Amino acid sequence: MIPAILAAAPWLGTAAAFVRSPLGKVLGIGVLSVSLLGYGYMKGAENAAAKCDAAALRVRIETLERDLSIAKAAELQAVAQEAAAEARQTTLNERLSSYESDLGATPPACLLTDDDVERLRNLTR
Repeated sequence: MIPAILAAAPWLGTAAAFVRSPLGKVLGIGVLSVSLLGYGYMKGAENAAAKCDAAALRVRIETLERDLSIAKAAELQAVAQEAAAEARQTTLNERLSSYESDLGATPPACLLTDDDVERLRNLTR
């Protein structure tokens, strides 16, 4: 079968003879060496890129964890502010109710006095 192939393509015999020659062996080893060096270089570059990506992901995770802790602290602060606002609202409502009851105790024909106006202004202070 090989002689039939060589008969159909005589250049294959010439190529085979070149590969078996000392120059062909040196060139073959050179091509193999360059191929191995290229493969090693590409694997190294791929490994370096993977390490860089891993480092970037670690930084991203740390940033997201900090953002999460900041959001939790903001939530606690918002809850505390809401509770303080509700307490202030309750106090103001009580003071307003007291003021209304004091005004209701006076006869309807009476006008507001300066003290009443000043007390009304001071309700929210």
